Amino acid sequence: IMYRSISLGYSRRAKGSVGLWVKNLVLTLIREVAAQLKYTKCENKLRYIGHMSLFWGFVGLFVATITGFLRDYYDIMIPPEVSLGLGVIFGILLIYGSLYYMVGRFSKKEAYAKYSHHTDWVFLWLLFLTGITGFLITIFRFMGYPFPTYILLLVHLVVVFDLLITAPFTKFSHAIYRPLAIWLSDTMDQLAREAPGEKEAVAEVSQ
Repeated sequence: IMYRSISLGYSRRAKGSVGLWVKNLVLTLIREVAAQLKYTKCENKLRYIGHMSLFWGFVGLFVATITGFLRDYYDIMIPPEVSLGLGVIFGILLIYGSLYYMVGRFSKKEAYAKYSHHTDWVFLWLLFLTGITGFLITIFRFMGYPFPTYILLLVHLVVVFDLLITAPFTKFSHAIYRPLAIWLSDTMDQLAREAPGEKEAVAEVSQ
């Protein structure tokens, strides 16, 4: 469906729609990825905070890892305090977000949590363990205990590997397909409104 939507957009309105596709892509990245504005419509505002904590916690830890990698392997002058600060701040966000949704799924008070698939739990536990093991590595490292540091580093790497390798089969995947679906849907709707004969074509794509 996504491939046909993009193909339709370029084939039917190639000259006029390229700018629209690009503009909507940028808006989607800002609104639905960075700010996640649709979540602000939830009655429970804590759910929005929890989701933002999960997303930005993971992104921030990824950035912290990259800064450390660039410093250690490419001798780029990035102070170690930068990696440490980013790791602590975004690690807290990741742990809070994962705990919020784990508690929510345990309590089953909200509609999204009433029925949980095992992949939902796997995703949350892997996120939580990623944050916790990262913190413990930092603590033992500064305490001067190399053996538990190395053991926890091994566990941390295994958890992160599992988190990434299972991404297509857990809620992790919606970080990609949800914004992509919103982008395609919004753009095709606008194309349908702008071109009289486009509505029928859009309907064909959804079939």
